[in-house]
Parts: sequence; C-alpha cells; structure tokens
Amino acid sequence: MQYNSLESSVRTLKKLRDAHHGQLDVSVVAELDSVIGELERIDAQVKGPQLESIGLRALQVIAVVLNLISNIKDLIK
Repeated sequence: MQYNSLESSVRTLKKLRDAHHGQLDVSVVAELDSVIGELERIDAQVKGPQLESIGLRALQVIAVVLNLISNIKDLIK
C-alpha cells in the first residue's frame, strides 16, 4: 500500500466516522476506531497477511456502516 493511499484511507474512514457516529452502534464506532488506529500505526512498507487483515477489517466495517446508514434512510422515508 502506498503511503498516499494509506493517508487517504485514514482520512476517509475518519470522515465516515465523524459524519455518521450518531447513527452507529457503539461497537461499530469502536471497530472503526480500532481500524483507523491500526492504519495510522502501520508502516507504508508493510505487506502480506497483516496488511490484508487490516484492509479486510476496514472493508467489513465500511460495509456495516453503509448497511446501517441505508437502512436508517429507508426507515425515514
């Protein structure tokens, strides 16, 4: 993962968390914070299973957030 890409991912996840923290369960926010923390600590040169694991966790938490947000918007309509 390139350093610019890593920084962009962290910024995007923080924006997602900040924009929707009121709509999210505490456990989802905690997982999001955990993933952000791991991405911030990771060295740009890290590759392999560790990076893949963090990337997978990031994608899973994004999927949960999107699912919750879309379900809430459907209920409001």
